[in-house]
Amino acid sequence: TLPLSWQSFTALKQNEKVLLNWSTANEQNTRDFTVQHSTDGTNWYAIGTVAAAGNSSTERKYSFTHATPVKGNNFYR
Repeated sequence: TLPLSWQSFTALKQNEKVLLNWSTANEQNTRDFTVQHSTDGTNWYAIGTVAAAGNSSTERKYSFTHATPVKGNNFYR
């Protein structure tokens, strides 16, 4: 069982950067989110960390900007 319930995850290109937005419906004992990037969907690399709510029973919204995406495929999780 995950300590949270996902609501959404989107990636939006903004000029030369990619804005990642996600939201959760509830969280239990969460600490942070490690944002990962891949160019092939198989090999993943951590590119940042975003603090989580910890405990929440309401919708929480988060964002992260990837400042150096590559040309071609960019996958996120």
